[in-house]
Amino acid sequence: MKKKKRKEVYYEDHGQTIYPMSFLDGMTPEEAEELEKKKQNRPLVTASERWAMMRAAFSVYSVPLLILVGAFGLTALFLYFFLR
Repeated sequence: MKKKKRKEVYYEDHGQTIYPMSFLDGMTPEEAEELEKKKQNRPLVTASERWAMMRAAFSVYSVPLLILVGAFGLTALFLYFFLR
């Protein structure tokens, strides 16, 4: 028995969207207005204050980071000697 050849059906694009992608172009006017309000309400920080905050954050987070790196290094050293 011979198989029938399927007829190809071409659908035209009629412009219907499943999910709106309008946000890819930029912000909506409502989002821009809300962002502008947030910018007006935030406190002003000088450059020296900003650097002081960055130094404080670095000094606080550097200790756990060094402990984490040391723990991984110690684990790698143990694995090197025990699996050798």
